[in-house]
Amino acid sequence: MFFRKKKPKIKKRKKKLFFLLFTAVFICWLIFYFSSDNNYKSSFNKIIVLKSKKYRLDPALVKAVIWKESKFNPNAKGGHGECGLMQIRPSTAVKDWEKYYKINLKNEGILFNPELNIEIGCWYLASCRKHWIKYSNPDILMLAEYNAGYSNIKQWVKNCSYSDKNLIKIIKFTSTKEYIRNILNKYNTYKKEKVPQY
Repeated sequence: MFFRKKKPKIKKRKKKLFFLLFTAVFICWLIFYFSSDNNYKSSFNKIIVLKSKKYRLDPALVKAVIWKESKFNPNAKGGHGECGLMQIRPSTAVKDWEKYYKINLKNEGILFNPELNIEIGCWYLASCRKHWIKYSNPDILMLAEYNAGYSNIKQWVKNCSYSDKNLIKIIKFTSTKEYIRNILNKYNTYKKEKVPQY
């Protein structure tokens, strides 16, 4: 009697090959994503530290804001005209900064320059913080204002005491609450890094 050898099923081979290929591509993407994130973080560290110190902000917190706003992409452009690393708006932060320093930035493209972008973003964050300095946790309200605007926060704090430690509860926008929580989580990670001295 004559028996034929069974040929391996082609479909099983294709599935196995597809799975291996998909896994390899995914691993490569993860390596690229995390290494590029680290490269961005380190390449902007000096500017972040210098500008944070200038405006008396914690560099780790500024870094967390940049991570949340643009994932360290200096060319990021938001849906409402936000620009660069800190997603500064020409109609608010930039306009206020120009007025304060009596400068006129004629070319909006310059806002994508990392040094200028972080300068304006830090100045604006510090300006926001000044509004809430009497509160027990002004950083929460500073971040809320950076995201949702001064007039909204002013409404929300009306019935709030200065000593209230859980200020995040007064925020009415779910997206702003999430924004603050994400930044604070990343801030705790960045606080563990040694801040370089420049």
